[in-house]
Amino acid sequence: MLATPTRKFVHNPWPLPSLVAQNDETGRWYIHGDQKYRSVTSFLDDHWDKEFLDEWRLKVGQDKAKHIIKTSTDRGTALHFGIEHYLNNQGLPTYSNPFYRMLFQKVKPHLDKIDNIRLMEQPLMSTRLKLAGRPDCIADYDSVESVLDFKTSGKIKQKKYIMTYFLQCGFYGLMSRELFDYDVKQAVIIMATEDNPSAQIFKEKMSTCIGMVEKFVSDPVAFQAKWKKVQKRNK
Repeated sequence: MLATPTRKFVHNPWPLPSLVAQNDETGRWYIHGDQKYRSVTSFLDDHWDKEFLDEWRLKVGQDKAKHIIKTSTDRGTALHFGIEHYLNNQGLPTYSNPFYRMLFQKVKPHLDKIDNIRLMEQPLMSTRLKLAGRPDCIADYDSVESVLDFKTSGKIKQKKYIMTYFLQCGFYGLMSRELFDYDVKQAVIIMATEDNPSAQIFKEKMSTCIGMVEKFVSDPVAFQAKWKKVQKRNK
């Protein structure tokens, strides 16, 4: 059940390509006509070094790791539900769970900076990269053309540790340029953090994000090795 909306968001939707999601044992694909495109998320999963994740599972134990992952997934799903309804002018979400309500209230002031929405949770594609995926939102944020990603976290994050979020935004910025000749200016991560009184906001120039995409696609191993060195150097 939803409450009365507090404001009205302007939507200017793009004429999006017809893409049908299809899952198999290797992950997600998108079908466009007779062409098959790997999803951005599955592509990153294919090539990302999972050593850190494996070490974390061993450290905390498999059962606890599964619980943490499920809690994180449920938390993210609940927040996305509220954001989608709010930005689609369907009102404020009336969560029965006070924890989810608290998370939404943290991001709401930043959602109110969004307008001129081009898409929400709808697929884009790149014929050059043979990839497709669903950005959370492409819209103006503080009057700047942006790819927006909505995240949750149990702890406060540092920007250097969320590089994959900007990388993913870079794919969507590149797709927007390829499909619509639309020049997205920045990536914006809006993160509801449990142990922070307000949402964390991270920004990066889209030119930087797209540069990351080109380097990752060219050589994923070298790209990750470089960023691991940067993270260690900045500790």
